Amino acid sequence: MWCAIGIAVVAMVVGYGPRPAINMQGYALRARFLKLYPFRIADALLPMLLSLQLASTVCDRMSRRTGERAATAGKLRPTLTAILWSSLLAAAMVANRGSDHGADWLSACKWVRESTPTDALCLTPRESIDFKWFAHRAEFVNYKDCPQDAAGIVEWNRRLFVIRDWRQASIEDDDEYSTDDLARLVEVTGVTYLVTHRIGPILTEPVYENQTYRVYELPVSTPK
Repeated sequence: MWCAIGIAVVAMVVGYGPRPAINMQGYALRARFLKLYPFRIADALLPMLLSLQLASTVCDRMSRRTGERAATAGKLRPTLTAILWSSLLAAAMVANRGSDHGADWLSACKWVRESTPTDALCLTPRESIDFKWFAHRAEFVNYKDCPQDAAGIVEWNRRLFVIRDWRQASIEDDDEYSTDDLARLVEVTGVTYLVTHRIGPILTEPVYENQTYRVYELPVSTPK
């Protein structure tokens, strides 16, 4: 556990710096290290260790009474471990969603779920990991949701490049996104809604916005 925490601390040091991350000195080298997911060992071992220790303490106290209770305690140990571990993970997820940023994301997803057609195709922020879960809508591409088959990986990679090229072409002249730029996005992707908090400025009014996120209904016309 201490080794896992040590690796996580090193990762925190490597990831420390100005944001966006691309402005950090030695960004490329840092990114290569962080792609190894150095936090994952501690993420798994810490709740596992805590749940095992708590379950062990409860079971040991029960086993001191009678042999029958000791047998019962032994049977309860896996169940208690599972319950405690699940509770810790659930508490961590709730705490993470308790921030204003998380609340704004949930509100944006709720609006999409309740106010858009069920066949809507959305372009979401790069860091989105749970849009389909909360919004019940399809995404054009998800940076973290990589397919596991060869053809799917090729298509996933192609879509990432399509979005990158569109963004670069849209802002290289005037640093803004016009209605023609949005129409071009529709033309090359078929996307009908754009959910963002970074892309901009966009020269059209969003159909929904909160303090963090904006949702745009994309035009159906082609660029002039």
